[in-house]
Amino acid sequence: MNSGKPVYGIGPTLLSAGVMSLAILGDALIYVVLPVNAALFGVTIFWVGVLLAANRIIRIFTLGAIASLAQRISPRNLAIAAAVTSTVSTLIYGLGDGPMILLVGRVLWGLSFATLTLVIFSYAVADRTKAGTNVGWSRAIHSIGPALVLLLGPWIALEIGPKNIFIILGVITSLSLPLALLLPKEGRKPPPRKTRWFPKPKKFDFFLMTIGLTVDGIFAVAITLTVAQTSTVGIAMITGGILIGLRRTLEALLSPVGGILGDKYGADRLLLISTIVLAIGFVLLALGSAYTG
Repeated sequence: MNSGKPVYGIGPTLLSAGVMSLAILGDALIYVVLPVNAALFGVTIFWVGVLLAANRIIRIFTLGAIASLAQRISPRNLAIAAAVTSTVSTLIYGLGDGPMILLVGRVLWGLSFATLTLVIFSYAVADRTKAGTNVGWSRAIHSIGPALVLLLGPWIALEIGPKNIFIILGVITSLSLPLALLLPKEGRKPPPRKTRWFPKPKKFDFFLMTIGLTVDGIFAVAITLTVAQTSTVGIAMITGGILIGLRRTLEALLSPVGGILGDKYGADRLLLISTIVLAIGFVLLALGSAYTG
């Protein structure tokens, strides 16, 4: 097994995170662009909610099957497949029109994200003594692409159009394929487990659902819609992109620190502190202190 060895001077964990960083560009920007440009994409506000939730729903029911598949093929092959599907998904956002074709794109992205998450984990835990550190650094690399596209994408979308930006992002996302091909052919595979299409959720699953609903769901969508009520669509996209992009930037900067602290003090303690700080942030948002929150 050579998963812990670097490839062309780049560690497999960071390389797989680079694949994710490129693959996630379209998903990051669609949360800012779609809510205030629903008509241009041929959907209603109701469908905006469905489309933005679809990728998470598909992950709930397919992650077990993908983990089972990972036992049969290498993480490298999974990464290659996910690089292709994420590229197709992003291009669909720009070329497709109407709820059904966009739903296909979101489902493809849900499968891509679930796959790449397993790939990154496979390489990150190859050295269990540094698993937290590796995950932290991978999260930092993973967040670079979304942070940049959220800060710059809305400006470009105003110049070339909300749909055309996704065509460009699709071309950029295709660069994830060469990165995936550089991954080692073997990595540490997830532990074998029986595939369950309707797995029984645990407490931590409900916690993650809550985080996804609030941070990546309500906050990401509401921020642009709120700004759009008192300004133009363009300003709403730019403001939403900056606020969510700053969150991604901080995530990139702090993830390595969190990984190191997790290895040193334990993930449970770090998770408790982070959850308390997150709750304080949402309370401040509710009280009107948007930027502080």
